Amino acid sequence: MKRFMLLSSVAALSATTAFAEAHMSESDMNQSEMSQSGLTGSGNIENMIRSSEIVGGDIYAIDRDYTDAEWDVDMFDEVGPNWEDIGNVTDIVFSQDGRTAGLIVSSGGFLDIGDDTVVLSMNDVRRVATSDGEIDYVVRMTEDQLEDLPEVEEEWW
Repeated sequence: MKRFMLLSSVAALSATTAFAEAHMSESDMNQSEMSQSGLTGSGNIENMIRSSEIVGGDIYAIDRDYTDAEWDVDMFDEVGPNWEDIGNVTDIVFSQDGRTAGLIVSSGGFLDIGDDTVVLSMNDVRRVATSDGEIDYVVRMTEDQLEDLPEVEEEWW
C-alpha cells in the first residue's frame, strides 16, 4: 500500500511538472513570436513614433513653391527660417487597416476661440525634425488656404 501511494504521488507530481513545462513552452514560444514580429526588438524601438510626439506639433507654411519632385522627400532636417507657424496638430486619423490617414489640425483663432479644425492628408504634409524631440510638419499652403479647407466637427469622426 505504501508503495502504491508513493507511486501515485510520483505520478501526480510528474504530470504537474510536465504540464508546467508544456505551459511554459507555449508562453516562451509566444514571447519568441512577438520578438520575431519586429514589434518589440530593441533595434526597432528607435524607429517608432509615439502619438504624443505628434499631437501638439506645429504646422508650418513653407516659404516658397516646391515642385512635386522637391516635395517628394520624407522629412525636412529643420524648420526653415522664413516658415510661418500656421497651426498645430490636435489629433491623428487612422484608416480601418491601421495606417495613418491624416492629421487633425487647428488653425487661426485666438486662444482656441474661432479656430478652424481641418483634416490634412499625410500626402499634404512632410515631417520636420526638431531639436526638442517633438515632431512638426510643413505644408505647401498658406494659412488662408488651410483655413479654406472643409472644417470638421468633433462628431465627424
